[in-house]
Amino acid sequence: SDNPPQVERLKEAESLIRDWIANVIEPGMALRSRANFGAVPLEEIDSYVSAQAGKQYFDAFRALLAEFSGIEAKLIVERQAAAKAAEAAIADALATMNDTQNWTIHTYKVIATANDIIAAAVDMETGMRGYLLAGQDAFLEPYNAGGTRFGELVAGLSETVSDNPAQVALLGEVQATIDGWRQNVTEPMIALRREIGDAATMDDMADLVGEGRGKTYFDAFRQVMADFQAEEETLMAARREANEAISSQTRTML
Repeated sequence: SDNPPQVERLKEAESLIRDWIANVIEPGMALRSRANFGAVPLEEIDSYVSAQAGKQYFDAFRALLAEFSGIEAKLIVERQAAAKAAEAAIADALATMNDTQNWTIHTYKVIATANDIIAAAVDMETGMRGYLLAGQDAFLEPYNAGGTRFGELVAGLSETVSDNPAQVALLGEVQATIDGWRQNVTEPMIALRREIGDAATMDDMADLVGEGRGKTYFDAFRQVMADFQAEEETLMAARREANEAISSQTRTML
């Protein structure tokens, strides 16, 4: 019923058979019945059969069915090709969806690692402040551990986002900022605190802390990390949108 021309061909074939029955079969049966009762000679039946009155109907019927079957065979080929194309399109869409989903997971991990980098830097700052106040080496443990972890995280994340040169450059800036902070602020402060020891006066230390040089580095560090995370959030949104679009397209195909 989804193919009106084919429906019409079937109706035409049915009409041919009805005409064949009405104009050939039924007259032939009537003639045979009359012959059985001797009303007509058998020779007349032979003549009727020899005339092949039904041939024109059957030839037309066969031609019509051949045309019908040919069209259906062509449709099968076309539909098989369309099905294969749809399968390929769906496979491509699913592959793209999977790829996009993997990139989304990738972005989640990148953002999580970026937060770990910030936490490592905060540990360094906390340890440094604790040492400056107490002068005890135990307070340097988070500073030293944070520094080691910071370097490892930045190196690892740089490798993870190696497909994005702009993000790699930001991480390089992050590393350089913290390196500058340590070289120009924390290490001199720690060295000065060691010199002071348990002395009663800490005027030099107070002067150094009062300069607020560490804040400049940390503000710059936080800004670069904010820029880095903002870029990842933008990528995340774009990948989610792409994934939703592909999902919608795939549902339409199915």
